[in-house]
Amino acid sequence: MTAGDVLGTFADDGIAFPIPALTADELATVRGEWARIVGAHGGRLEHFDRAHYYFGWAWDLATHPRILDAVSAVLGEDVVIWGTLILSKAPHSEGFIAWHQDGEYARFLGDAPAVSAWIALSDSTLESGCM
Repeated sequence: MTAGDVLGTFADDGIAFPIPALTADELATVRGEWARIVGAHGGRLEHFDRAHYYFGWAWDLATHPRILDAVSAVLGEDVVIWGTLILSKAPHSEGFIAWHQDGEYARFLGDAPAVSAWIALSDSTLESGCM
């Protein structure tokens, strides 16, 4: 999806997807790093806020050129990453994430334009509990 496609689709629909961002190797690296952190927490870690503050790999993901290109297509070149949130639900997890709209969190930014970049680290299917 080109920058023009991202902007046009976002303007028309309020969302632009899918935007391929990671290569297979990049995805494997991020998944491996997340698995290491989950393993260090006994195999159950479903929520991690501000990961980009603590882990280089999370910063690299949040600032990945293909992700920033897509965000910049909508917001312009002046981009600030004000938050990251990793949500992870293991098979048969009792965890619950309520339906929500990310725009609700943008109220903390006042009048500044904002978007959320959802980066799937696993397939989103009916069987896995799609988004």
